[in-house]
Amino acid sequence: MLNNFITVHWKRTSIIILAFIFLLLAGLIGGLNLAKAADSFIEIVKTGPDTANPGDQIEFTLTIRTYGIGTVIGAEVWDDLQYAELDRYEIFRRDLTEAELATLNAGDPVEIKVPYQVPCDAGGHTLDNDGYVEATFKLEGPGTGTPGYWMNHPEAWPVDEIEIGGVVYSKDEAIAYMKAPVKKDKTFTMFPALVAAKLNVLIGNDDGCVADTIAAADVWMAQYPIGSDVRGNSDAWKDGEPLYKTLDDYNNGLLCAPHRDNPDGTVVKFATNDHDVSIPRPDQVDCTPAIDLDKLVNGQDSANVNVGDPLSFEYIVSNTGDAAIFSIEVKDDNETPGDTGDDISIGTINNLAPGQSKTFTLDATAEAGSHTNVGEACGTSSGSSGSQHLCDADPATYTTP
Repeated sequence: MLNNFITVHWKRTSIIILAFIFLLLAGLIGGLNLAKAADSFIEIVKTGPDTANPGDQIEFTLTIRTYGIGTVIGAEVWDDLQYAELDRYEIFRRDLTEAELATLNAGDPVEIKVPYQVPCDAGGHTLDNDGYVEATFKLEGPGTGTPGYWMNHPEAWPVDEIEIGGVVYSKDEAIAYMKAPVKKDKTFTMFPALVAAKLNVLIGNDDGCVADTIAAADVWMAQYPIGSDVRGNSDAWKDGEPLYKTLDDYNNGLLCAPHRDNPDGTVVKFATNDHDVSIPRPDQVDCTPAIDLDKLVNGQDSANVNVGDPLSFEYIVSNTGDAAIFSIEVKDDNETPGDTGDDISIGTINNLAPGQSKTFTLDATAEAGSHTNVGEACGTSSGSSGSQHLCDADPATYTTP
């Protein structure tokens, strides 16, 4: 059918046959593992105890590693620490430090410890815990183009001919096939994706994530030449489609090389892993949650200052009980205790374990007179009597002559 459409010159050699046998034995033709490996930028593994009792202090470890694709320039890690049966949850979240990013870029894993107290009324339930990481990677290279770009920009081709599946095509011949309608023949789907991927590599883009996929797709095209009438529901396309999807992701700048229209060369990747903890003991333990707020001005409960002096307000939030407190909001009444509309939001704490404290600061400038501002910290905890809303308030005063 295609002989009247265009003439091609076959170069079927023993090398292609041997390559096909090698890749087939290596399991590359299936493509599923290749597609997974190509997108393996980052991984998170969550570990911890498999069982615990109500009220126990336990610790999870979040281990994060990357796979040498690009440079990690920022990452955030969090853990939902929830047990959905009781519709209550606690959250740990923070950015990785510069030192931790450097560790990942050096090829070493980063471990983050997450302390947690099992809720007092969690007996007989399962803690459904998931760890997450979202990272931004900087990719280097001139940028990839899609098949649409390459078929419409022949002047950008770095070569005048290209070999696909053991067949050498001139630039014009390859572009003609790339523009041809698919008409249910998946060889016309694979061909342009493979041409684009090879051209993207030839102009200097990193191929570390797709080199094996390109080789396997080349073998696939040698087995199923253009015009072989490979249907979408065929066994041949079950092997070919994962290869095509990886090539398509690569050409669209989603893998180890940026897209040509992505000027900063960054991609965002996400990974998650869960570790559930069974709480088999059905009873509850006696836990009493408590929160304490200590507000200071220039390190004191009350300070004498001059007009125009700098003021530093501190809000020290402490968990003085024996149950974790979560979703803590810290506010200041802005010297208007009867009006919450002008309250100042000082900060939030996702999860504060027993014995832990967190300090927030607010800078201001002294005004004439005596001024008293009240800070307040409120959160939710699970004591022996169930979920409780906790608050504590503390004033601080400064006076000018």
